[in-house]
Amino acid sequence: MDVLRRRIDEPARTPSNGIINWINEVPIKVNCFVWRANLGRIPVMAELEARGLLNGSNTCANCLTEVETADNVLVKCPFAMEIWSMVLSWCDSSKPSLNKVSDVVSFVAQSCCY
Repeated sequence: MDVLRRRIDEPARTPSNGIINWINEVPIKVNCFVWRANLGRIPVMAELEARGLLNGSNTCANCLTEVETADNVLVKCPFAMEIWSMVLSWCDSSKPSLNKVSDVVSFVAQSCCY
C-alpha cells in the first residue's frame, strides 16, 4: 500500500505543496480529501468555473469577499478560521499562521501525528 501511495504522490511533489504523509489512524476518505484539497482538486467555485461548469458567481458563500478556492474555503475564510480556532483550542495548541491547505498539511506533519 505504501508503494501505491508514493506513486500517487510522486507527480504532486513540488516545493510548494510537498508530499502528503498518509495517517493510518485517519479514515482513508479524509486522507484522500486532504490530498485532493492540497492539490486544489476539490469542486469549489473556482475549479468549476475553470471547467466551464459555473454560470453564476464564484464568490465564497460564507464570506462573500473572495473567490471560492480550496484555500479560501478550508483555511482563509473567516468561517474556516473560526473552526480552526476551535479545533486548535480543543487540541490545546497555539494557533499557527495558516494561509493555504499546504500550511495545514505542514502543521499537522510537524506537530501532531507522526
